[in-house]
Amino acid sequence: MLYSEAMTADDLLRFVHVLFAVTAVGANLTYSVWLAHAAGEPEHLDYALRGIARLDSRVATPSYIMLLVTGVALVLQGNIPWRTSWLVTAIGLYAVAAVLGAVWYPPLLREQVVALRRSGLASDDYRVLDQRARTVGLAIIVVALAVVYLMVTKPRLW
Repeated sequence: MLYSEAMTADDLLRFVHVLFAVTAVGANLTYSVWLAHAAGEPEHLDYALRGIARLDSRVATPSYIMLLVTGVALVLQGNIPWRTSWLVTAIGLYAVAAVLGAVWYPPLLREQVVALRRSGLASDDYRVLDQRARTVGLAIIVVALAVVYLMVTKPRLW
């Protein structure tokens, strides 16, 4: 026999929070797929970079913002104390990811597109920007996955 219970507002908020996490991190994970595909067809790299920039600005970033909104709402409901070690750590890591993702990554993508159009794929300008963007992108993914780990496992850190 199946057990069914009506979804509460708390359940709905948690569901939406997780949905934003899946959307944000999932979008970020696709960037490497776009770039790997474009590496095999360099004539499409400009399109791939612009696609990544659009996905980042219209899907990932809004999802990360809504993650913050829904996360704060969950904590304000009173089920999780603000001083909980995993929550404090996750908020700090979220701040790091937000700075990387909102302040550093978008300008790097724009500069990459300009360098690609101006100097081409083999130029030093493009290669330096590409390496920086890959490094920042990888850092964002690692930090975001660490936050997901903390949210799922809720370890006692101190």
